[in-house]
Amino acid sequence: MSTSLKRKFLLPILAGAALLILSAAIITQLGLLPELRSQLHKRAELMLTTIRAASEINPGYQDLRLALEEITLHTSGVYGITLATLNPTIIWASSTHPDADLDQHTADMLELLDSSAEQHIFGDFIHRNGDVIVIAPLKRLTDAPPQPKSFEQLKLPKGVDTSSVFSLNPDSYEGILYLRFNWAEAEALANNALLNHMLAISAAILLMLVLATTTLYKVILSPLNLISKTIHAQKSGTLDSRTQKLPDDEIGLLGSSINEMLDDIHNRDRLLKSVVNHLPVGLSLKGVDGKKIIQNEAYRTSYLSPYLDGKIREDLLNKRVDLQHRGYL
Repeated sequence: MSTSLKRKFLLPILAGAALLILSAAIITQLGLLPELRSQLHKRAELMLTTIRAASEINPGYQDLRLALEEITLHTSGVYGITLATLNPTIIWASSTHPDADLDQHTADMLELLDSSAEQHIFGDFIHRNGDVIVIAPLKRLTDAPPQPKSFEQLKLPKGVDTSSVFSLNPDSYEGILYLRFNWAEAEALANNALLNHMLAISAAILLMLVLATTTLYKVILSPLNLISKTIHAQKSGTLDSRTQKLPDDEIGLLGSSINEMLDDIHNRDRLLKSVVNHLPVGLSLKGVDGKKIIQNEAYRTSYLSPYLDGKIREDLLNKRVDLQHRGYL
């Protein structure tokens, strides 16, 4: 099988696999950030539900401080959790991750809690460094629906933007929950998950590529390689060369047809040589490359033959001249 044919088959497969892996990486990366933020909000909802359930069990908030510390230490991505009461606004329980900048975190948290308590606003906020902050009421005292709040009406600390926000009547809730997620840590975990995901996809694609290439070689390239070797052997003069071990498919049928064609050519060639060899006149044929194609016995024994001894050729030429003088030629 020629190198060009292998390239025609294998290079598109390799290029397609690389393009598939690249496309999967791009698509996954484009959907990573929105999905990551969505996952953080789902985690926040779950944590809010857990803390609210704990507060129902302990109405006096007696064990919430330990619970908040446990959640902060053992939940990846959680930067800090704070529980503040309302009327008056008091920090009842607060837990900050050991890796956090305590002073800066506390300042940001107090500013945002003051804004929430003053304006009775809740929702999702984005810190300037990318951290996701969720502020929610600890308890709902009434079923009064939340009121949408215009972003222009908000008074937020510098460096904090809103993702979604709503307000409640002061007498419809009790307590404020503050959750902050470390975006850098969450993004790093997501990137690791993305890397593992892409490695798994790449391994699956490469496995499919190996299986496809192996199948392609055994079903198509290998039989064609046998046929190609037979044709090259014919060109080099091995006229009895035939393709063996052909598969039972279209390529095998092609190889069998070539074998039959070579048999027919070989039989006709033998018949032609036999006829030419019995001609009464000398015959010698050469190809365009100057190589001998066929010579019969009459030619090999004639005065034109280069195979005759010099003395024999001279005698034949003398006889020819004598016959010409006598008028026989």
